[in-house]
Amino acid sequence: MKILCSNPALRPFLERLPETFAAGEGEIIYDKRNQVRRFTVTLDGRSQTIIVKRFKRPNTLQRLSYSTLWRNKAEKAYLYAERLLQMGIDTPRPLGAVTLRNGIGLVSQYFFASSEDTAPSCLCLRDGTSDDPDGLIGALAEYLITLHEKGFLHGDTNLSNFLYRRSDDGRYTFSVIDINRSTFLGRPATRSEALANLFRLTHVRPLLERLIGQYARQRGWDEREALANVTHALDRFERRKAFFRWMKGKG
Repeated sequence: MKILCSNPALRPFLERLPETFAAGEGEIIYDKRNQVRRFTVTLDGRSQTIIVKRFKRPNTLQRLSYSTLWRNKAEKAYLYAERLLQMGIDTPRPLGAVTLRNGIGLVSQYFFASSEDTAPSCLCLRDGTSDDPDGLIGALAEYLITLHEKGFLHGDTNLSNFLYRRSDDGRYTFSVIDINRSTFLGRPATRSEALANLFRLTHVRPLLERLIGQYARQRGWDEREALANVTHALDRFERRKAFFRWMKGKG
């Protein structure tokens, strides 16, 4: 078992995670491809809420890759979160990453633990439940520009991965989650890189048009050209997804 952890007091909790999940402990808050559970633990004399994601078991190719070439998703989530916080980009505080190997030394399972962020996600824009959609769209576009100017490309720019808070004076702040597939460029993103990073925001075309329009407007870019680039990427993505669904049906 390999553990990444900055607080030694948390190691006993992290070491028990395989048994903890197997025993069904903790509160399940997400259970699809990956499983996410909420735990309350006493740490340094204080009660603390910890969110743990158990990633889907890797396939054979992933086991080989994660065992020899690349860091697994939990380790990336931990290290990327540390890097984001150093860059001044808010994300839940990373607490630990646990990697298990099987009897022949191949990575078989991995977990990521973090603090909890209870802020709502920007999915309220898609669901029509925001009480200030124009303000939130403008603020989110500004935030995405900031991320791109800092050289950060989120690996899944779905609205669900952007959490927001609004202060009493109406100002928005954001944090990001689900960051393990992201890219750190070490320089500002180019126009093509930035636009290519936006097509996953939403499949709802009218909302996507508003978001891209705001983004382009704030950057002084041609709105029609920016939207054409993003919708082309989304069209291609949706066609590819539909093809794979068809192939699975054929099988």
